Amino acid sequence: MGKHSFRRRSLHAIGGDPNPYEQAISIIGRTLSPFDEDNLIPCFGFGDVTTHDNYVFSFYPDQRPCNDFEEVLARYKEIVPYIKLSGPTSFAPAIDAAVDIVRQSNCQYHV
Repeated sequence: MGKHSFRRRSLHAIGGDPNPYEQAISIIGRTLSPFDEDNLIPCFGFGDVTTHDNYVFSFYPDQRPCNDFEEVLARYKEIVPYIKLSGPTSFAPAIDAAVDIVRQSNCQYHV
C-alpha cells in the first residue's frame, strides 16, 4: 500500500494516473526495446496469495511470452485487478525463472 505515496492507494491500483509499476514497465520498455531483436518478453508476477515468496506466475496461463512492451503493459493492466497481493515478497523466484529461461535457450543472450 502506498501509505506515504501514491495518494494512499495500492501501488498496483489501475485507473487514473499510471501507477508506479505501469510507469516502470513503460520506462524499461522504451529503454530496452531497441536491444530486443525478437520482441518476445516472458512476463511473470510474484508475491501474490498463490505464489507467496516461492514461485512466479506467468502473465498468460499457457506460459507464452508477450510480444512487445505494449503488450506487457496491457496484460499487466488486465490481470492486476484479479491478483490478491500477499507477503512476504521475494525477488528470488523471478530471478530463478529468468535463469531457467537462459538455461533452456543454451545461454542465448537475453535483455
